[in-house]
Amino acid sequence: MKFCACIPAFMPRLSYFLPLLHSDRALFADHLQFTKRSPAQRVVFDDGDRLSIPLRHRGKPVPLFDKRLTEDDHWKQQHLTFLKHRYHDYPYFEDLFFELENIYARADESLSGFLFQFWQFYRRRLKISVPCQRASDISKKGVQDFNTRYFSQNSFSGYVYDPRHLPLAPDFRGLLHEKHIRPLSLSCSLPGDPVVTGFIFKHGPEAPFLLRHWSRNCTLSDN
Repeated sequence: MKFCACIPAFMPRLSYFLPLLHSDRALFADHLQFTKRSPAQRVVFDDGDRLSIPLRHRGKPVPLFDKRLTEDDHWKQQHLTFLKHRYHDYPYFEDLFFELENIYARADESLSGFLFQFWQFYRRRLKISVPCQRASDISKKGVQDFNTRYFSQNSFSGYVYDPRHLPLAPDFRGLLHEKHIRPLSLSCSLPGDPVVTGFIFKHGPEAPFLLRHWSRNCTLSDN
């Protein structure tokens, strides 16, 4: 059984989702440390426009699940206005935009929870059915405790990863070796590799079929 891990991301590129199509299980890795101006907090579009999630500053490194959204809610409407302006003329915008409005309406103080709602939207609209767990639902006592719990609950033979989105860190490589799990590097190119939100608004029900068509050209290699 193969698994992949995805660092929570706001509006990632389409290639971010390819490891899920080659895995039997997926991990929403919100136990990892938050990094400022990372894909978890902002998206940079092809034309240079940017959209960032405002966060509270706590003055110390924290895991993603412990990062909090700002208390000022004005940014939510600003985001929605930005997205309307950017995507209003896409073929499936009117059919699907209400789902993003609902995500913003339900957002509480948790960055991880907010990103997980986006994650569920992407998985639903791309028809990615691989079972997924949130790391923070397994353990909030640190990476070592999480690893102990996660790998004791599952029996994996391979770990699928895309070095462009989540490089294989030396300490994690060592853990995989200890657990007799093969690292499998995914290699694939997508036409333009668009931001997933625009891809969904542009292609609607055809989006899952296009993604799977490109996925068939991917290769996995021991690394």
